[in-house]
Amino acid sequence: MPYLAMLLLGLELFAGLFWLLQIIRVLTTDAESFEDHKHKLLWFLVVVFVPVVGAIWFVVWRHQTSVKRAQRSAERNAEENVRSIAEAYRAEKKV
Repeated sequence: MPYLAMLLLGLELFAGLFWLLQIIRVLTTDAESFEDHKHKLLWFLVVVFVPVVGAIWFVVWRHQTSVKRAQRSAERNAEENVRSIAEAYRAEKKV
């Protein structure tokens, strides 16, 4: 029985620490990561008033947005690479 109580205490401590870290993460994330400043406030309220579920939801949302941002960046880089290769080819053809 004491092991179960220690396990539950450890889980509560982990959940509380995770929740606190997500609150800090919402507050320190720059506003450009959100659609507008109201979304940052909304995420703060969700994480504060729906503690563990809101924190997990924020982590999932943040992961999805970072993946989308990385994909857009990769697409832009690919387009720039194709453009630079085409310009180099045109310049080589002219010479």
